[in-house]
Amino acid sequence: MSSKVKTLRFLTPYKSPTSFRLTEQRMSAPFDYAAFKQEYNLHNTVRQIFTALQNVTAADPQTQQAVQTLFGRFNLNEEVAADPVFDFECVGVTVQDYTQQCAAAQPARNLMDWMQSRGNRLYYVEAGQPNQNAVWAELTRPEASDPAVENAELIFLDPSCTVVDWRASLTNLKRLGRDCRYTMAMMKTTLLRIIAKVMPEQTPLLQDKNANEIAVFLLKMDGRLDKLPLYRQQLLAFQRKPLEELTSALARLTNIVDKMHPEDVPENVALRDQIFRTALISLTPDSIAIPLIEDIKKAKALCTPMTLVEIRGVVMAAETKGNVVLGSPLNFGRPINNQSLESIIHLNSMRCDIFSGKNFPMTFMEKKFTWIRSWQHLPMATPLMEDKVHSKLLISNRYC
Repeated sequence: MSSKVKTLRFLTPYKSPTSFRLTEQRMSAPFDYAAFKQEYNLHNTVRQIFTALQNVTAADPQTQQAVQTLFGRFNLNEEVAADPVFDFECVGVTVQDYTQQCAAAQPARNLMDWMQSRGNRLYYVEAGQPNQNAVWAELTRPEASDPAVENAELIFLDPSCTVVDWRASLTNLKRLGRDCRYTMAMMKTTLLRIIAKVMPEQTPLLQDKNANEIAVFLLKMDGRLDKLPLYRQQLLAFQRKPLEELTSALARLTNIVDKMHPEDVPENVALRDQIFRTALISLTPDSIAIPLIEDIKKAKALCTPMTLVEIRGVVMAAETKGNVVLGSPLNFGRPINNQSLESIIHLNSMRCDIFSGKNFPMTFMEKKFTWIRSWQHLPMATPLMEDKVHSKLLISNRYC
């Protein structure tokens, strides 16, 4: 029996009853290695059987297609994680390199004819002949590389600038190397200089590798990094700055949310809705947030919860009408009038347990050859149990 893991994400009290944070709890059963090894051996045995069957039926296309279908249905294809591939595509040529090329050419080239100086830059004939429609390219000067510019291409995931997003950073360094015509040796020096700052223990171990091999090593490290807690820290520390428009703050917040919970994943709809509701309430001044909370409570009591679009429309219109200008920063998820945002922000369902006979009269309904008195189902409602008499209804597809 394999281990099952369930993940829950929600707003919970943080440090004090009036401050909140978005938390994630993992509830997992103890790992049963014996059961895992039994399933693993069985899976390998079945794969070997089907592989042999595939080889036997190679001459019959229909049988071969059926075997391939079974491979996919039972997930028998061996999935080997491929190592990442990265190529800086450095095309730079130094004076020393070009001098050796001219000396090795047949016939030997006069270096002064095949090179020109323009200002403080040197150019060489990349294609063609001198004075005959030659294609000139700039020679690379390793001493011209700027460590400050190279460090500026790094993307960090934490405020202390210690965790590097290597995939994005290597892409930036590749662009820099292409624009400045870096050589592979220059790119290796750049990478080792950066690694010496963020993880100095790896610097002597990477001396024998070239720039592309070092990049592959960094991408392997990046693939094992869980970036969600880092983005969550940014979300919890998010502030709407003084004099900042709400649209600007929401735009910055959206960048964080898109990294945490991408919009194109259906399972993230509720989480994104919850975060944006919290942001719309907590990033507005109390003169708007407190009455808005009361409106949300009233709508919830009437079983007509306000949607995210409605809340956003009210907040934007109120900010525009009141010409709101912040004098102090507002924190994401801040306490408002000593009220819990967790009691206001809900997911996409709510349970109604009490019904009034005046508003919802009981009628006779037939249930398996028996006439009983029961409440009729409301529109947009689904009964919790099909074959039992009940009075609880689950109102779905509504946000509150």
